[in-house]
Amino acid sequence: MFIVILGGGVSGLSCGIRLLEAGHSVEVWARELTPHTTSDVAAAVWYPYRAWPQERVIAWAKRTYTVLESLAREQPSAGILSVPGVEVFRRHVEDPWWRDSVPDFRRARADELPRVTPPPTDRFIFDDECEHGIAYVIPRAHDCILGGTVEEGNASLVPDAEAARGILARTAPLLPPGAQLNVVEHKVGLRPGRPTVRLEAEVFGERVVVHDYGHGGAGVTLSWGCAEEVVQLVSAHAR
Repeated sequence: MFIVILGGGVSGLSCGIRLLEAGHSVEVWARELTPHTTSDVAAAVWYPYRAWPQERVIAWAKRTYTVLESLAREQPSAGILSVPGVEVFRRHVEDPWWRDSVPDFRRARADELPRVTPPPTDRFIFDDECEHGIAYVIPRAHDCILGGTVEEGNASLVPDAEAARGILARTAPLLPPGAQLNVVEHKVGLRPGRPTVRLEAEVFGERVVVHDYGHGGAGVTLSWGCAEEVVQLVSAHAR
């Protein structure tokens, strides 16, 4: 089939690759191209954040984890880093609903918690319960992302100085004492959320539209799993 993909972010490109591999002819049409897509600004870490429904998200996330793990091992040039991470809570919580997607999931030891000993710089840390928002530290190949904010309905892409100061204050307890920060740049991204991820086929006359959007803060996390389901939906309507 000849297929047009609308959008050139991680979801669109993942779908494009899988559809090409399945033998289809593909074009990508996008209003914004890299480095100006939402995906370019994302911290790009595997974590099922603000995406629903859980029963479908867990399947997509688990498959994506497997693909990313394979790419990191077999194609170093893909730029995928496999690093450990810690999610911080101030109270006892049950294991997360996505735990079975991570083969080496475990609870952190006391000596690994950032408020007990200084954290190393080679792991990511999430704190979704800190005062005045969320906080995360995500090391990458050549820099480190400090974030973030959760502001529903705010579509501005202009950096806010007060928000930046808040991020630095919230991430300070997650960093080694006395850490010297060289702020390279400020970036603002969007999480294209909706009540549930929309992944389904819709028929318009002789044409088929496959919807794949609304991944919230989990675009990278769901990308390959969703892309493979898109291929299945396209194959089901192939003539």
